This record gives sequence, C-alpha cells and structure tokens, in this order.
Amino acid sequence: MKKLFLIFLSTFILLIKRIYSIQCGKEVIDHCIQCGTGENNETCIQCENHYFLFLFNYLCLPCDNLNYGDVGCDGNCHKNGDIFSCDENGCKEGFYNVNGVCFQCDQDSPNCSKCNYLPPEGFSPTETNERIFKCTECINNEYAIIDFACHKCNIGNCTKCQYIENSTNSICIKCNDNFFINSTGGCSKIYTIQSNGGYCIYSTDNPNDYDNIQCVAYERYTIANHTKFIECPSNCRKCYYNINTNKAECQECFQNFQVNSNGNCTNCGFKCRYCSIDNYQNPICTQCEPEYKINNGTCVKCPENCKYCRLENNSSKCTECNYYYGLNDEGMCIRCPDNCYSCIIENNSPKCIGCSLNYKLNNISQCTECPNYCFDCQQSSNGILLCSKCAEGYIHSSTKQCLKCPDNCYECKENSNGQIECINCNIGFALKDGLCFEC
Repeated sequence: MKKLFLIFLSTFILLIKRIYSIQCGKEVIDHCIQCGTGENNETCIQCENHYFLFLFNYLCLPCDNLNYGDVGCDGNCHKNGDIFSCDENGCKEGFYNVNGVCFQCDQDSPNCSKCNYLPPEGFSPTETNERIFKCTECINNEYAIIDFACHKCNIGNCTKCQYIENSTNSICIKCNDNFFINSTGGCSKIYTIQSNGGYCIYSTDNPNDYDNIQCVAYERYTIANHTKFIECPSNCRKCYYNINTNKAECQECFQNFQVNSNGNCTNCGFKCRYCSIDNYQNPICTQCEPEYKINNGTCVKCPENCKYCRLENNSSKCTECNYYYGLNDEGMCIRCPDNCYSCIIENNSPKCIGCSLNYKLNNISQCTECPNYCFDCQQSSNGILLCSKCAEGYIHSSTKQCLKCPDNCYECKENSNGQIECINCNIGFALKDGLCFEC
C-alpha cells in the first residue's frame, strides 16, 4: 500500500513539474528561490513571492491556489503549521482578508471592487454568510457607496456620483463631456446664449455663478458686469469696461485716430497716420502719409509727383520723386522722357538713366524699343538694337531676330537650314517632324 502511494505521489509530482519546470538540484521545482541541502537537496525550502510550499516541499504553488476561502490571494502567503495564510495585503482586488483567508466582496454586495473587514467586537466568521465587511470602492463610477454597499446612481449623463450622508439619494460629482452639475445634483447640458456683442457659455444653472460662465466679446465690443456686452467708442479697435465710469473706454484706436483722456478716439488730422494728444486734447501728428510731411504737428503735401519730401522754410521740398520723374535742384519733380522710368535733371532738362521694359537706352540717353517679341536687347557698336532674349514662345534666331515657335510648342530650335522646328510640345500634343499634333 505504501509502495502504491509513493508511485501515485511520484506520478502526480511529475505531472505538476511538466507545468512548472525550473531546476532545483536534480529535480525541477518551479518558482523556488532556495533549495534544500544534503538529503533534502531535491526539495524547496523557500518559494518566491506569491507562492507557497506544497506536497512535502516538492512544489511551489501560487497563493491563489489556496484550497479554502474564495481563492483570492494574489500577494504573498505563508504556512503556519498546517495552515496556509494569505498575507494582510495579499488579497486580489475585489477580495478582503479575514484571518489569512481571502473572501470575495461582491458575494455580500454586488458591484464592490474593494472592501475592508469590519467585524463587531468578539465576532469570528466561520461561514460565508457570517462575513461582515465595508465596501470602500465600487466597480465603476456609475455606483456609489451607501450603508457600506454599492448602489447604482441612475443619474443621466453622470460619470461619477456619490450618495448623500444619512440619505438614500445620490448626487453627481462628475458629468459627461458637455454637461455640468446642476443645483439639484443632476447633470444638465452646457448651453450658449448669443447677443449682438458676443456670446456666453453657461456651465451652471445659477446666473450669478460667474466662475462657470465664460463670455467672449466680438470685435469692437467688451464685456461689462460679467455677462453683458457694450460697444466700443467710435473708431476704436479695442476697449475695456471701466467700472468707475460705467462705460466702455478705448485702449487702441484705428489708424488716423488716437485715444484721448476721456477714453474716446480723436481724429489725428488730414493725412496723418499717427499722432499724440496734448494736454488740451488736441492732436499732434507724429507720422504723415507717404506724400505728406509734418509741419508744426500737421501734415503738408509734398510737391506734385514726389514720393518723399522734407520741410524747408515752412514749405515742402522733394527728396525723392516717383517713377518716371526726376528731381531738380529746387526740389521739384520733372517728367522723364518717353518710356524712361528713371532720370536725372541736368541744366533743368531730364536725362534718362533707366528705360521701361522692352526698351533699351541708346548712346544719346534715349529709350529705343527692342525688336518685336524681344524681352531684352543690347545695342551694337553701330547703334543697332539686337535682341538678347526673346519672349516666351519665340526663339532667338541666328539673325538676332525673335521667330515664333510652331503652334502648341513651348520649346523649339533653329535647324541647320534656318527653319524653326519644335523639340517639346504642350501637354496633350505629340511631336512629329518638328510640329505638334493633338493626341
């Protein structure tokens, strides 16, 4: 009989070791961190955390295999005599520890994920129905704790709730996105109120709960008294509400205007871009429009066709003329010759120094037109204008003329016979014998 038992035990150990296969001496014991010595070198004397010794110290089994309680030990466990015990903090989530035994919380209260054992004084549980515990956390936020157990909140659009102390009623403490906690503890949808000057987003049903009201003013409006909108003063870009004067006062005016001491915008004056305001609330110009110059705080017009000027003896004198005009010694702008965009004035007569597009300056300071279809040209030693770059769709020939490429051709060349033939056609056309044909 003893021999049969040893054979059974050996077979059982071998089957288990096929599952847990780590060497310990000549034998294999999984999850063992210290083997026996001497005659016991094939046994284990210490298992790793979360495991306990079993079958004459030949096996290390997980603590959650303890064959009593609710099989809920997930931490460390130990053997005290013939009794296996789960350590104090070793029970799985959803279990609680009673004298080393892990019991499942939701057997006593469904939907409880964490609980504490709180027996009355002198109480010692022996049966499942004698367990006494206090739930400390429910399985999700849709449940709240009342009388140590989890109860469903049943509040619409609520993601987390809690029960009121000494009551069976619950209130929401966190709502879904786009919802807020209302005054009754429920969830209401966030709403927006529009007006002429802006809009307010309400995350509260209390009109005086300004911490949960977000208002945005449109351009040229500002917010007054938390939720009202008032228009900025005339010609004002940005303003604020002055609680002392109970009105909107300007912070930044549009161009050609400046903020005065009353919070309004004063016109800077004729052709004045920027100005300051003196102690008498009068504008003093600091920058005029390009063709004007400051004279005693006002803007004086530059001479005709003048781009920039300066004041001299209370009158404006040009320092730079517009294109197609040249500056004379008197600070006046004189018209350049035809097709000339830049010139100088010599002996009160204009002399061209830069011609318009498709024109070239000749040796007598006149602008002569380039040959037809020519983008740029140069003057030869004998005074003839020869093309150096043709317009798009034309080729510069050996005769220094611009000849048109064949139809629907964007790149062409001159062959040895002096004929123009295409080498690249436009999209949608095919090249054949120097010409382009539609595909």
